[in-house]
Amino acid sequence: MLTGANPGGDQWARELTDSFPSLPVDQATADLAAELGWRHRMNLAGKTVDLCIAATAIRHGLVLVTLNTRDFSIPELTLYPVPAS
Repeated sequence: MLTGANPGGDQWARELTDSFPSLPVDQATADLAAELGWRHRMNLAGKTVDLCIAATAIRHGLVLVTLNTRDFSIPELTLYPVPAS
């Protein structure tokens, strides 16, 4: 969430992310991330973080809120696209 944030200038974003629970990338999540990359022919080298985010959301039944829908074209993943301002 903080990717692209203004260092030190987006305190509201840090406060918001601090209010979210942290979910670990355990072995099952890592395995699902690799499977998603293979199944959807995504370049694992460039998409490892995105695949881990997607796998975490899928495993926990969460909706992923993102500005970056292009990197999350995974049918199993439920997205809530945030309109660019």
